[in-house]
Amino acid sequence: LIIFFFLMIRRPPRSTQSRSSAASDVYKRQIQDRRKSDNEKESLAIVRRRNEKVLGFQIDKCVCQCVVQLLMTNALREGVEHHFEKLTPELIERVLQIMQHTYNFAKGFNQEIELRKVLWINGFMCDLKHLPGLLKQEIEGLTSLIAIRFKYYQYNKQHGKEYRDQLDTLTRLLLHVMDRFEEAVKQVNEICGHDKELINQLRKLASEEVRAVNLEREIQENTDRLSKALHYHERERDSNNLKSIICSNILLKFNQIDFSEVSNEVLENISQCLNKTSSSLTYAKEVLSDASQEASFIEALSLLNGHIEKIKQLQEQRN
Repeated sequence: LIIFFFLMIRRPPRSTQSRSSAASDVYKRQIQDRRKSDNEKESLAIVRRRNEKVLGFQIDKCVCQCVVQLLMTNALREGVEHHFEKLTPELIERVLQIMQHTYNFAKGFNQEIELRKVLWINGFMCDLKHLPGLLKQEIEGLTSLIAIRFKYYQYNKQHGKEYRDQLDTLTRLLLHVMDRFEEAVKQVNEICGHDKELINQLRKLASEEVRAVNLEREIQENTDRLSKALHYHERERDSNNLKSIICSNILLKFNQIDFSEVSNEVLENISQCLNKTSSSLTYAKEVLSDASQEASFIEALSLLNGHIEKIKQLQEQRN
């Protein structure tokens, strides 16, 4: 009886597996997980090949080219900024042409919302929670243009070289950015006005509808509602990105530009554009921003009003 009791104590419970049995189960689960992963990869590969057949191009190759373009744009900008004194005017102009082309192409593609929606529905970058686009390429191209134009203007002015052409080109570029910001905010205003509840509904709707399309690969019944939400989402992203460029690039460098030599017509255009930008920033602050962004808006409006006052003083001196 004692021996039997001792053996019962040493014997492992029936519910407890031996080490070899547990290891065997782990191995079996790994095999099952690996097969499941392989099946998922095979399914994704089939879907990808089908999507590429519909789209007419290789998705991975296209994405890779977009990433390489973005990296090369950034590298080119840094190279020019760090070695500007060693570059010839012809080479600088060539770089500016490349940046302008990059910006124009990306901006044009990003404005084709319906085309981007069709690409997305047919499997191009379908894992995203928003429409595929060249937003980073557009922003990088634009900020590079502004940075190099500023550098070109300042370098020629400091070294006694002809800089009026650079001043005119730089001024047109800055006015273009502020005009785009004013237009983006205007479109947001046309969609939702000052109705913050509607804005929140559109933001939520865009996310929900985009997720539905992403899962089912087809547009839902209410296409008008989806289109409105997507258009609002794109315009809000535009206004936010352009606002960042204006605040972090243009307004901080505006004092470095000598507008005393521009014509009265150009000076009037600058004055009108600054006032429109002030109105657009005020609207964005009141309607599109939250409490965490209030300080940055106040700082930007303060800088902007200071520039408006200086341009106004310059106009009064000429009159």
